[in-house]
Amino acid sequence: MARLGAGWKGAVAPKRYPKEFRDDVVRVALARDPGVTLVQVATDFGIRVGTLDKWLRQERMESGEQKGCVPLRVTGIT
Repeated sequence: MARLGAGWKGAVAPKRYPKEFRDDVVRVALARDPGVTLVQVATDFGIRVGTLDKWLRQERMESGEQKGCVPLRVTGIT
């Protein structure tokens, strides 16, 4: 994680993951066997379960399965 500016003593910025990595993790999480938990998937990929949950929510919004704000990059609006 990257350190933030001097005004944020001790604060750490979230780690940015490549899109390909996020896509792979989401694909595995969605295709997991019934007995496999999100915690197990997150642990296998070395990420936090909260991060995986956020990525899954974003995927559901982008695919139209869940209502919410969709980032402009997805809609093509500039």
